[in-house]
Amino acid sequence: MNQPILDKQISSLTTHKVSGQPHVLTMIVVAGQTFLVYTTADTLTANTPFVGRLGGRKSFSSAEQERQLRQALSPFFADKDKSGVSLKAEDLLVQLNDLDLIAISRSGLASKEMAALAERLELSGKEIARLLTLSPRTYHRRKLEEILDPVASERLLLLTKLADHGYDVFENQHKFNQWLRQSLRILGQQAPLDILDTSQGIKLIDTLLGRIEYGVYS
Repeated sequence: MNQPILDKQISSLTTHKVSGQPHVLTMIVVAGQTFLVYTTADTLTANTPFVGRLGGRKSFSSAEQERQLRQALSPFFADKDKSGVSLKAEDLLVQLNDLDLIAISRSGLASKEMAALAERLELSGKEIARLLTLSPRTYHRRKLEEILDPVASERLLLLTKLADHGYDVFENQHKFNQWLRQSLRILGQQAPLDILDTSQGIKLIDTLLGRIEYGVYS
């Protein structure tokens, strides 16, 4: 399988405050897995950022993927050698729980993440706006803002987590993107993309991906 391992760093650093303390949040996608790197003003130089995994596999499928993730994270760590970040693999695979996601949603994601997810899923501006339940006009206005509000941030996190799951199942971003546009009998001839503008729709497609993953799809 010759898929690129390091997809791209999908956002620039955005400074904001959580519980009154300045924080920096960066989202990085490596081989279809999204990692959130959280640092505070102090830890930017203290070499102790927090790395949490949003979704996807619970282990690396190859040593090369682990190496690429370490390389992607290396700018956040002052103490590193030529091989990248000196962390154990399990330290890079901390699964963010629901309370973590609530806190992140409340603090707000960078507005640039909207366009980043649209590019990843091959969506137009109009399509990503609909999934975020925003009018095209509001979507373009939000793109000019630094931080998204909690509602938009939560929806963006849910869609990003779904994208991770889809990549995990199809092992190819483009194939998953194409599947999102296919009319499915199980959805009443609707495409998965058609129902991702609701939380229940996201949950349904995530369940459907799980059925495909375990070979019980019909």
